[in-house]
Amino acid sequence: MCELSGRVDCSLAKMDLQKPWDSEPDDRLSGGIVINMMSSMQKTVEGVRSMLGTAATNLLGNFQTNAELVQTVNSIIEQFVLKSLEIDCRLVPEEEAVRLEVCLYSTTL
Repeated sequence: MCELSGRVDCSLAKMDLQKPWDSEPDDRLSGGIVINMMSSMQKTVEGVRSMLGTAATNLLGNFQTNAELVQTVNSIIEQFVLKSLEIDCRLVPEEEAVRLEVCLYSTTL
């Protein structure tokens, strides 16, 4: 039986934005675009976090140890999520739960 408490804790997910652009503070048009894009990216990150958290929770019964679960889900993330989105996310095993970290790296802004 799995050593987890039967849940994946997504409440500690991280979101980091890297801003590779140099914009003027008084440039209102690009500022509005940046805000809209950041809002859209945040929704994407939260959607991915929710989807992966649900999937990982559903998988708990099929694994014998935390390490086996973490390795499988991290492999899925690498193969499918990271190839289509500029998102770094991974499961981090902790003592009584598995934490899902989601970081957004945007080079398209």
